[in-house]
Amino acid sequence: MPSTTRHHMKRHNLFPFLDLPAELRNEVYKHLFQRPSKSWIHISSCESRVTHRETGPSKTCKCYVWTSRDETSFPLQVLRTNCQIHDEAAAVLYGLNRFRMNTHCVRCFLAGIGQSAPFVRQLKLLVLNPTMDMVHLFGTSSSTASSTAPAIATTTVNATTSTGPAYTIFSDNILLNQLTVQWVYQPANPDEAARYIYERMLGWIEAVGVKQKDRFAALGCIVNGKGKGPSVNEVRGALRRLMEREVGDGSEVSEV
Repeated sequence: MPSTTRHHMKRHNLFPFLDLPAELRNEVYKHLFQRPSKSWIHISSCESRVTHRETGPSKTCKCYVWTSRDETSFPLQVLRTNCQIHDEAAAVLYGLNRFRMNTHCVRCFLAGIGQSAPFVRQLKLLVLNPTMDMVHLFGTSSSTASSTAPAIATTTVNATTSTGPAYTIFSDNILLNQLTVQWVYQPANPDEAARYIYERMLGWIEAVGVKQKDRFAALGCIVNGKGKGPSVNEVRGALRRLMEREVGDGSEVSEV
């Protein structure tokens, strides 16, 4: 009997969070999960280690420098409360923060967050080099890529038959509105950079095109991060020319 009474008291004293207006619940999620606008949530490996990185003024000069620390303040247990809270909180966690990672972490990150992947709005990819990409994304070396990698890793990408895990998940992320590509290695020219983006991200490019009824709409979402490589306008121009050669020059697409 006492245990039943205690159980009843616990249930009776629960705060009716879901009875709050959606606007108030959203403010609570922002307080828990949203990071400052100049911060990046850095995914450093496939081991779910998250680092909070933030720009701030240097003490010795007028430039901005990176500071980093392990991010332990995310109360991720909130996401496990129930399905409704999970969906509402995930939209804030993944939709209002900026995520930064090496290209070989994309597969683990997007697969790990599962159905929350479409909430991601801003993503920065650090491009190490094409060979490492092939190894991490598809589990193959560049010497065997042509025979064992899915269609995304070849010159002509067939979006309907490609089976690469990272490609399939990334193509569904049609809400992504800013994709920053930071070149750690030096692309030979804008055409090489455009080919890199096209072969690995065509699914997302096409999904954005279908949603906005403009085949080239995603090009406006692609920006360059600080680092090596051609300018963003050069890359966008080369990517547009490549798309025109590969899939035609029509600017309108219709949803099938």
